[in-house]
Amino acid sequence: MLPDVKILQQDGQMNLPSEFQAGLFAQIGLSALGTPNSPIVMVDSDKVAAQCGTGPLAAALRDALKAGAKMIVATRMAAGAGGEVGAPAWDQVAGSTGTVTAAGSSTTIQVIEVEFLSSGGLNEATFRWRLNGGAWSDLTTVQASFAVPGTSVTLAFAEGDPIEDSFMEGASLSVTTTAGVGNTIDAIVAAVEAVIRGNYGVEYFHIVGPTDSSVWVALQAVADGLKAKGTFVWFICETAAFDPETQTIDTFVQARLAEAVAVSLPNVAVVPSTVIVGSSERNAGGILAGWISGLPKLSTEPGEVAQGPLPVDGIGPLDANGDPLLNAGHITLLDTAHFTTLGTYNGLGGVYVMGGRMLVDNASDYRWIHWRRLIDACSRDVRLAGLQRIQGDADEIGLEDLRVRCEAPLKRKVSERVMYAARVTIPAGQDVLSTGKVRVKIGITPMPKAREIEVEIGFVNPFAG
Repeated sequence: MLPDVKILQQDGQMNLPSEFQAGLFAQIGLSALGTPNSPIVMVDSDKVAAQCGTGPLAAALRDALKAGAKMIVATRMAAGAGGEVGAPAWDQVAGSTGTVTAAGSSTTIQVIEVEFLSSGGLNEATFRWRLNGGAWSDLTTVQASFAVPGTSVTLAFAEGDPIEDSFMEGASLSVTTTAGVGNTIDAIVAAVEAVIRGNYGVEYFHIVGPTDSSVWVALQAVADGLKAKGTFVWFICETAAFDPETQTIDTFVQARLAEAVAVSLPNVAVVPSTVIVGSSERNAGGILAGWISGLPKLSTEPGEVAQGPLPVDGIGPLDANGDPLLNAGHITLLDTAHFTTLGTYNGLGGVYVMGGRMLVDNASDYRWIHWRRLIDACSRDVRLAGLQRIQGDADEIGLEDLRVRCEAPLKRKVSERVMYAARVTIPAGQDVLSTGKVRVKIGITPMPKAREIEVEIGFVNPFAG
């Protein structure tokens, strides 16, 4: 070989920050439209109806986007048995001869209303429709079939004899659909796996709709399994809703406390609180998921008062007079049991997160959502940094290079005040030559938070001797 200068281009030398998008999350739930276990990316609340129709997932997406989320991976999960499309309930005009049937599938409770505005047969009579008591549609000409937008229901129109009397002006009908069995463990896990397979790089999941401790435990197992493969995620879940027909607010709280006492789940946060959004009351999980996504730093406590109140109109559930049923004592009990709760501050308007908690016992280091987010982000960054040294030299120079690489993203987080401190060491005396294994020890210190402020105030007499 002739003399020459050989150039070896190196990569990974600049310790550039990870391009992982903190705050990107997935919402999984039931909706009227969409293909089960086929994630879609949502950035605009105005597009929710076209993509997801109606149902719990659609409502949660709007809540999250309203609360600060910029992008969400939405996934319709498969519904269980039980959803049905009911037969049309007619308010006929005498002499009408036509018939209308309804077919399709259902995962949510919906009411479709139709009013005929002019008489005739197909391609002649006209009608308008609305969904769930919303605004009436524009005038529509009767065709043989009509797929109701925002649903999976199709109406079939058949002429009678005489044809001109098939659909009479003034006649109306309604079709009611029922919800399928949702939020089963298998359906939730299948949807989670679909998102993971899509390599979206989500930080956390919001499971829309009521769940119980069996689901929470299953999701912790999912998180543990993914962690072993180098993927770090956590979950926001919702509890069962308050049922005023069978519960008092005290028995509702007692049921939640009983669910929490037997579990410690460092990758699961559970929300029992409901919020008022417009004229609707629903679990605060969607608002919380979007709020966390929009926080300025992953270490920001969701309940930091300086971030302002949540974009909601109140806290539920409400009594007959429109007043909240949960009092400060109930909220304290749920908070102490490590549920994520909402509340108000005397003298401040609005609703706030009382503390973003993971559902863990008192011995866990992962009691706060922002600590969970921090340890996951650090784990993700350190793993990527360490991968650059796999199969590399492990002498003194090589080990120091590994230590510096692992330390670089942590030092960056300290300088950005995402965390307080970090320390990376490689214990001496390791026989890497024989084992091929290098042990690295990392200690990180979260940013301290002022959860309670005690002020001493009194009079001072500057004239006293």
